[in-house]
Amino acid sequence: MDAALFEHSAVLSKSTERSSYWFTLFIVYVLLFANTFFPVFAVTAIALIYIIIYLLLSKLRVPKDIWRYCSIPVVLAVIGFSGCFGHDLYDVMKDAWYIVNSALVLLAGYLVMKRVGDIERLLRVLVIAGFIVALYHLGDIASDPTFLFSDSATVGAFRQEVGNGYLLTCISLLIMMFSNRFGIELFTSRHKKVFVSIMILVTAASTILSLSRTMWGFFIIVAFVMLGQFTLKRARIFFYVALILTVLMTLQTFNSGGQAEHNTMLGKIVDSVDEVMLRDYTKASDIHLHWRGYESYMAMQTYLSGGWWNLVFGHGFGKLVDLKIKMLLGGNEFRFVPILHNGFMYILVKTGAAGTALYLMYLFLFYKHGSVIASSKESKDVFVGRMIIAISLVLGFTTFVFLGYFHKSTMVSTMFLLGLLLCYARERKINGAGLRRPLER
Repeated sequence: MDAALFEHSAVLSKSTERSSYWFTLFIVYVLLFANTFFPVFAVTAIALIYIIIYLLLSKLRVPKDIWRYCSIPVVLAVIGFSGCFGHDLYDVMKDAWYIVNSALVLLAGYLVMKRVGDIERLLRVLVIAGFIVALYHLGDIASDPTFLFSDSATVGAFRQEVGNGYLLTCISLLIMMFSNRFGIELFTSRHKKVFVSIMILVTAASTILSLSRTMWGFFIIVAFVMLGQFTLKRARIFFYVALILTVLMTLQTFNSGGQAEHNTMLGKIVDSVDEVMLRDYTKASDIHLHWRGYESYMAMQTYLSGGWWNLVFGHGFGKLVDLKIKMLLGGNEFRFVPILHNGFMYILVKTGAAGTALYLMYLFLFYKHGSVIASSKESKDVFVGRMIIAISLVLGFTTFVFLGYFHKSTMVSTMFLLGLLLCYARERKINGAGLRRPLER
């Protein structure tokens, strides 16, 4: 009798485990598609729901190392809330959401990897989801193909008509391009060469037709790192080059020479550097063309307007940046804005120098962990390590150009992938995995 009960209990346990496994994969698809098909707050809700379910199924046992990836966002939130008194409650909670959202998605990805334990399967899910989203994007373009070849169509009008693509598509393309190079087999079908080639073609077309400088930059950074062209020695060279370019761009602020046609893609690429330079533009036409630079300049003025406490810890959540002019944004006129394109200026205004330093430490933490596992002799570990390094660099790049980590929805697939990879790296460290040095001392 006891043996029968034990066997029945074991069967139920395995059945529950399988149900949990497939439910987890279902949640992954829903979370990845949420950014495309659902309202923006759905991402937060789905990530939070999965985290709660995971905790309940695991009897509230939380992986000890997970706190290292949550502690800095929590501290940033504490700093932001400490200075929020007197600010509008809606703006305060919105800022808190921007800080916490990406951390929740990363945590969900970490716990998903903990539950599934199969990096190939989860990368395959990302690839398939990216392919589906790419088809959706190309379908929008195909619905009015004449718009693509119209002489009068501008980049802005085109993107407003058909959207500017999705980073999930770019991630799917990158995974397919480099997984086989590192011995990761995503598909086992005998026809895989055919449909993988089709998937690469579709995702590449969607990435190109996004006409997004940010997405193209994302692709270049990740591809560069995955090819092994980014090392600490070369990083110093890049730093010096960036420093020289910064000095040259600063000197350029005194030159008001001609510019390329801003509404063309070539013009946008040529004007990319000038567009984000911090300047106090006076002409309405200049402000419109270089909105990000003007916006960042006004954010800096807001940051510097406070006392020493504000310089160190910022003005708190809910602080608005005075643009000094009324600007049409999202169909409405604003003079005071709660968010900015430049994420570093955003976090500087809200949490000051302390918060900005913590965020940079956060990115370095990811870079460090990626470097450690990338030093492994196992090719799969090298793939994971380099991808973590690439994402840490991408987060720095995207934070500068469009909020990056602090964006409410765009970086969902990136942060989810980062969570998967960090958990994989941690598990490999625990299980030996031939790493040359541990992830933590």
